[in-house]
Amino acid sequence: MKLVGFLSILLLAGCSRQPPTAPSPAATTESPQATAASESENGIRMGQVTSQPPSGPILANGHLAVNEDATWMVGALTSGKITQVLAKTGDPVKAGDVLAWMHSDDVHNTRATYRQNLDELERRKILRDHARRVRDRAQRLFDLKAASREQLEAAETELRNTEHAVATAEIDIEKEKTHLTEFLEIPLDDSSQSQIPIRAPFGGTVTDRMSTVGSVVTAGSHVFTISNLRSLWMIASVNEADLAGVRVGQTVRVTVKSYPGETFPGRVLKLGERLEVTTRTLPVRVAVPNPDGRLKPEMFASAEIAGTAAAPILVVPDSAIQQLDGATVVFVKNAAGAFEPRKVETSGSQAGYTQISNGLRAGEAIVVKGAFLLKSERMKGAGE
Repeated sequence: MKLVGFLSILLLAGCSRQPPTAPSPAATTESPQATAASESENGIRMGQVTSQPPSGPILANGHLAVNEDATWMVGALTSGKITQVLAKTGDPVKAGDVLAWMHSDDVHNTRATYRQNLDELERRKILRDHARRVRDRAQRLFDLKAASREQLEAAETELRNTEHAVATAEIDIEKEKTHLTEFLEIPLDDSSQSQIPIRAPFGGTVTDRMSTVGSVVTAGSHVFTISNLRSLWMIASVNEADLAGVRVGQTVRVTVKSYPGETFPGRVLKLGERLEVTTRTLPVRVAVPNPDGRLKPEMFASAEIAGTAAAPILVVPDSAIQQLDGATVVFVKNAAGAFEPRKVETSGSQAGYTQISNGLRAGEAIVVKGAFLLKSERMKGAGE
């Protein structure tokens, strides 16, 4: 029994000197979204949030143009022939000024129709008055039992018809009167005037004249163009690579060769919808005040568009940006070595890098390659 006990002690001692058993692979391998212990094995590469200096001004060339929101095309009201031209290209005009006179048969035709309608109105009034007397007589006879109800109703119907005819004639007269006096601007009681004025709808400068004395025009023909030159547009051609830094409302400094060393203030109004195929530039519309009229349409101009940031901006590679649960996220390595998705706000992308406006700090460790794998693992875990 003593021998058996001694052997048992030796066996236990030998077992205690055996090396520890290696853990199973399942016990050591962690999900790539939880730890960075096996980054290279999972195809994950780390990087940092980098800071860039404030963006400088964007330079672009272009030309000045009329402000289309303050430009009016003046057309002929009706068909006719230009008899006198009072305004020339470059002339300043006020709202209501007569730019030209034209002769039109529309004046004579409207006057003739107006007179005919007056005569027709008198004729219909006579018929109405007669129908009223007939109706009154039928009413008296009906009261005396000397006429039937059918005779009275027939007289009343005729009276209503004649009254309607009078009202229609009055409408026709008012229509011709309005066309003559308000549309053609011809006095109703002055038969000697047959010339139709072409007036300026707004004040400005005559920038184009398409007709001369003797020109035959039709209704709607473009006769003059008037522009308010106290406000111009600059059409700037911005390079495709600079578009991420251009926003509506940015301030612009405009220069022209005619006034070297002098700048004119402007503001970005609108970005174009299509790039120019050959130059790879986008037309950008800039509003340029011109109160003293020194700037002229079609002048060559240069624009200096203010930078979009006054402080350093944070950027990350585009590959770090992922969409998760409807939010834009970047996977960040925390102090415990685990990867966690963090919501961020972006403000544009350029040359393979995305600008971060909120959510990250400069120098933070982020996943720049393999972020899609982390996203997939996270979505898979959520599904399970």
